[in-house]
Parts: sequence; structure tokens; C-alpha cells
Amino acid sequence: MEWQKGQQVQKVLISQTRTESGFELNPPARLINFIEETKNMTDNSYNGWTNWATFTIGNNILNDEGLYLEACRYERGAVYPTFKGFIENAGLEGLYLEGVSVFDGNLDYTELDEVIQEINA
Repeated sequence: MEWQKGQQVQKVLISQTRTESGFELNPPARLINFIEETKNMTDNSYNGWTNWATFTIGNNILNDEGLYLEACRYERGAVYPTFKGFIENAGLEGLYLEGVSVFDGNLDYTELDEVIQEINA
């Protein structure tokens, strides 16, 4: 099981066993697997996003009520919703969010496509 951005973190109960030298923790196997998977991840990202520009645009779409509702409407009506399709459909080609253009060359469009495609999920 791989952790995905936006996935809720669950509380995990860790049992313990008393030993001669103190206590031994017995984490569940899924926690051990998660720790091993995340140890090997190279995270050169910004708050879990590819970079600051992608974070800024994605975060604004998810947290600005007007953009969010427009993205929801677009996603429901599109056959194959994409970020660029959303921007063009909404007429937002000249939009800058916190100084970042919606067509900034540093944006990870694959990641932003996922934001749009999962917005009503």
C-alpha cells in the first residue's frame, strides 16, 4: 500500500511487550511497511508537491472557493479533464495566483491534472 497525497493519516496503535531490559514496541506490519517505503523516497518537493509553483496553483484551486467550484463543474462535464482544459474552459489563461502564472513553465501538469481529475472523487 503506497501513501498518496491527500490521503488521510490514520492513528495506529502500537502494542508493547515487557522485556528484561524494559519495553519492546510491537508496531503493526502496515506501519513498518509505510516507514520502509517512505525511507527510500527522495523528496525534493514543496509540502509534498513537485515544487513551489505547482503547490501554489494546486493549493489555490483546492482552497479558493470560486476556483474550487469552477473546477468541480468543469470536471463533472469533461470527458477527460485536464488542468489546461480547466484553465481554458474557465477563461483563466491570464490568471496569476500569488505571482505564479497558470501557464508557468515550472508547473507539473501531470500533478495538476490529478488535482482536477480527483476533485469530485
